[in-house]
Amino acid sequence: MRVVTNNLQYNDVFMFISCNVETDCFLFPVLPEKISYSDSIKNTSVNIVSLGETTVIECKGADTISFSSRFPAVRDQAVVVDQLFTPSYYRDKLEKWRDLQKPVHFVCTSALDINDYYTIEDLSYSEEGGPVGEIAFTIKLKLYRPPTIRKIDLSPKDNTVAEVTTDTGRVDNTIKPSTYTVVSGDTLAKIAKAKLGSISKYKDIYELNKDIIKDPNKIYPGQVLKMPTDK
Repeated sequence: MRVVTNNLQYNDVFMFISCNVETDCFLFPVLPEKISYSDSIKNTSVNIVSLGETTVIECKGADTISFSSRFPAVRDQAVVVDQLFTPSYYRDKLEKWRDLQKPVHFVCTSALDINDYYTIEDLSYSEEGGPVGEIAFTIKLKLYRPPTIRKIDLSPKDNTVAEVTTDTGRVDNTIKPSTYTVVSGDTLAKIAKAKLGSISKYKDIYELNKDIIKDPNKIYPGQVLKMPTDK
């Protein structure tokens, strides 16, 4: 196992994470002091009679990345983004992506030069000293690789042997939108309250469905509305 700890310098460094084909994303507002990167090769030592100890080289294990930082409640000197959201905004997105079990695209422009797909393996929070509402967090990411399918062609061919081909799928982190079918008596506000927990989120439903809703005050039974995926 190789473990590399990279102390980040703030000049020209950013950390970006996304899901759903880059449409659901954010920049980490505060860079961590360091990132720990670990790669592992699962080599096994075995004893073979008359040969002594021999190392069997196996497949490379999945790389992992871990770091700790915070989601600030107010802007301070450590914030490196132009637009700062509430701490719960960042927390809710990470929890959603983890629970959906979709790979996320993680980019870090430090000396490690990270740009790949990962799964969120561990996510923990705490509230420490500082402005009320600030969230400290630790996250662990594990390198994701699409399943590799090996196809064996057993069809008879003269003077040939079985043919093996490898098909590696593409990374798919698309989040399928949920829908709601309008019934008699519904309003956008009523749907937002029942399905999203807040009347104010009727605007989000309207924005997603402008192609079929011309007036947010007028919806009709049978209309199928796309629903926001955020918590």
